[in-house]
Amino acid sequence: MSTNRELERKPQSNRKPLLAMQFCAKNEARLLEAHLKYHRHLGVSKAYAYLDACTDESLDILRSFPWVECFTVDPAERQRFRYVSDMLVACMNDALERARRDGYDWLLVIDLDELAFGENPESESSKTSLRRRGSLVDMLTQIPEAIEVVSLRTREVVPMYLGEDFEFWKQRYFQDQHVLTRMLLDLRTGETSTWSDFLGHRLGKPIVRTSASVQAYTPHSWVRDQNKRFPLRPANMPVPIATRGYHYHFFAFQNSHFQKKFLKSPNQSDVRSNGIPERYSKQCFRLASKRLTGDALHEYLDRYFYVPEPELKKRASERYLIYDDTVERILAEVGYFSRFQKLLRRSRQLLGKIFRQGRATTASLCQPADSAPLVVSDGQAVFYDPSMWPDGSCSGFHHPEIQDGRYFRWSSTNAELVVPVKAGDYQFSVDLGSILNPSWKKYVSFSFNGRRIPGQALRLDGSCLTFEVKRRDCSPTEQRLTVSCTPLDTSNWAYPDLRKLGIPVFGISVAMGTVPEMLRPSDQPASRETDLSGCGLRTTSACVP
Repeated sequence: MSTNRELERKPQSNRKPLLAMQFCAKNEARLLEAHLKYHRHLGVSKAYAYLDACTDESLDILRSFPWVECFTVDPAERQRFRYVSDMLVACMNDALERARRDGYDWLLVIDLDELAFGENPESESSKTSLRRRGSLVDMLTQIPEAIEVVSLRTREVVPMYLGEDFEFWKQRYFQDQHVLTRMLLDLRTGETSTWSDFLGHRLGKPIVRTSASVQAYTPHSWVRDQNKRFPLRPANMPVPIATRGYHYHFFAFQNSHFQKKFLKSPNQSDVRSNGIPERYSKQCFRLASKRLTGDALHEYLDRYFYVPEPELKKRASERYLIYDDTVERILAEVGYFSRFQKLLRRSRQLLGKIFRQGRATTASLCQPADSAPLVVSDGQAVFYDPSMWPDGSCSGFHHPEIQDGRYFRWSSTNAELVVPVKAGDYQFSVDLGSILNPSWKKYVSFSFNGRRIPGQALRLDGSCLTFEVKRRDCSPTEQRLTVSCTPLDTSNWAYPDLRKLGIPVFGISVAMGTVPEMLRPSDQPASRETDLSGCGLRTTSACVP
């Protein structure tokens, strides 16, 4: 397996690098053409567009651009993605492989409401053109060979209400280094609170070197390739990164765009797939887009989202906000606003409908689901590595991480894992690794297929908690291991963790074993605890709050 093998780097030459970009679209035809012409003007040679159940004119518009390759997300595969971010990551990995095959040097990953800008220095001898200053290719030419990812910092729009007919490029006020403080209303509680951060994100957008051995980690980041594709998850193994340029993020710019943005994923959880709560601003806005319409929505946005133009001008004069019309000026450079271009746009869309050649190619984004059980034989234990737990087989466990070269997952205070072994007499060992220490006082209980394991049935072997089960305690094809524990206090850590952490699990070992009758999982709570405080852990049959 080529987990950490570096791909061969092409020797540097005098030619400019070739840049491709990738984006996902869901009924965002209104943004498509400006987005494509803008990035084409700044050096993008190829675009990989992934359509997620589009019912508007997106496909017709995309087909009018010969340099755009269109793919549709298979509806059956789409159902497998519990989180939208997982689908975006899968599209990123697919586009990277295509960019490599097509001979591109870099791949820009960006959303349709975001536009990249290179921020190249101006020439001393003469004023540099806007196109040259924003050129992404010129920016990438200056990136050292050792850098594998370039992160474009976020410049987020601070919107004023201009009406439903005005397009996004008319929004010209942005926050970057300084952030505007505002009030947010939570419709669940009716309470308002102060918000002093970006409304969307400040994570930047990545441009990845295609020759690097990487894979997508989040929609904003890449990590070292571990050959873990959905439904498996990689750990966060950082790669060399540099911050250059920025991207304009038109988070939302009118009522209809706001509501459409948050209704695209109405069932999205308020907790991200990594266990960290979604940004509070997005939680409030998603709920408002569900509950409010018409005048009620406009009143909410006018009070908690839009900022009056006099206030924006005042803040810009104080250099607290940035007045920037770069996007509109670049679109003017490419002739986007000319009457001829508007007629040409319409004719190309009509031709796209007339000469439509079937549907767009369907992209295969998921690894086949591996439902094969673990095979346990006499005298040989099988180790179930946390990096191999497919998405959907565990709940309450956070994404894989790495400690001392080993994968592990933190549990939350209540977590469950499905172990794919058939019924039998087994010895299970839960490897806690080297993270626990004597100062961590925790109480933990385990259940096997819904039945508590008595505290006296658990023993500590090195870093492993071990227990045994009989065949009659097992389900026919898979076994469910549940852990409940008190939350870990991380307030004294150098970087306190926002997640509710339980115990670290470095893997599950399963071996054939015989079981004394008294140590079987019990239907009744055990009254006796097993003191494992030497490793900072105390086991009991019930979670002690």
